Amino acid sequence: MKNRLIIYFIGLLMVVFAIAETAQAERLVSGEVTGLWTREASPYTLTGPTNVPDHAELVIEPGVRVRSRQGDALIIYGRLIAEGTEEDSIIFVPVGWLPFWGGVRFFDADSGSRLSYCVFRQGQRLPGSQGDTLRSGGNMLLWHSDVTINHSSFLDGEAAFSGGGLAIIGGASTISNCLFQNNTGYVAGGVSCLDSCQTTFDNCDFRANSADWGGGGG
Repeated sequence: MKNRLIIYFIGLLMVVFAIAETAQAERLVSGEVTGLWTREASPYTLTGPTNVPDHAELVIEPGVRVRSRQGDALIIYGRLIAEGTEEDSIIFVPVGWLPFWGGVRFFDADSGSRLSYCVFRQGQRLPGSQGDTLRSGGNMLLWHSDVTINHSSFLDGEAAFSGGGLAIIGGASTISNCLFQNNTGYVAGGVSCLDSCQTTFDNCDFRANSADWGGGGG
């Protein structure tokens, strides 16, 4: 009996220390964000409306995990540089117990944003979603913004109107070697391009996307 109690308390202490270590390692962010997000400080958890302001820059290192606790989006007015590697991607997801989050949303952003080897998963834009009222771009919205994206994945996104994976409205982005999979929308499940969109796509893969109208892929 005594040995069982000792084992129980040791196990309990290990759980407590693990929780404390996780809480200490987590970096909580909201409001305006700039500068460098490092792998050592990862994960970065959005706890409220979060944005990169005009004429400012946020750089995210390979291996960083960005999470949203309350369904908020990461909104870009300035510039986002998120360049992972083939071995060490940058991950954008909701916190584990949440089914969706607000995705990454560019609004008339400064030129020069570059995203590579990133994974965007479970972004959602439905009636009642936090932030802007646009119902397009589950995992990502490019609103009159020119962004270079390559070797990245857009997975399991959902939009009430268009582009569960990615919605592009205007602009002239370049998107290459990307995967769009299991995204849904009313119009174009994988990708939608509207309003004189001049974005170019090269060697992108569309799998198992679905839409009520306009095609599942894009």
